[in-house]
Amino acid sequence: MLSVILAAHCLFSPPSDWEIADSKTPSKRIIVGFVDKSKSGFRPSLNLTYERVTIPLNEYLAIVQKNCAAKKQLWRHLGKIETQSGPAELIQIETKTPFGPVRILQAILLKNEEAFILTAGMRKADFGKHAATIESAFRSMSICEDLFEKVSNEQIREAMRKSWQKRNEDVDSFQKTLLEQKERGPA
Repeated sequence: MLSVILAAHCLFSPPSDWEIADSKTPSKRIIVGFVDKSKSGFRPSLNLTYERVTIPLNEYLAIVQKNCAAKKQLWRHLGKIETQSGPAELIQIETKTPFGPVRILQAILLKNEEAFILTAGMRKADFGKHAATIESAFRSMSICEDLFEKVSNEQIREAMRKSWQKRNEDVDSFQKTLLEQKERGPA
């Protein structure tokens, strides 16, 4: 999973009655997604994406706005929303689909040249029903440098760290073996 190799990790609490989305995502930037399991057709969704950003936030937002205009989407900057890791920019995009008008909300949290974008999408007619749960998910966004810090039991935390280190050593060893085999050529 992409989030394993990031310098920071973004965590959030999805709506409790939603299910994890199919992992066959159209974008490699999507870390995880959730969908409302109570609907059929165009189901409300929530996904977290990641992007490396080396420009100021205002330039990044201008690019997002320009991309939306090129797709004939209505773009609005709604201001800031407070998350557990500080303020995130709140963006609204409206677009037309075969299912009718769709509203997309994005909370963009920029930390240390990494943009974590939590995106909620649903039919515009369904927005009012889901607004509070989406706001709660956006506010729950949290950036942490060390996922193990979230484990309160010290013994379990250290056991998990050792297991993770062992896994990484095994992967490194396997990659080294593959490179050596490639250098030797076919047997």
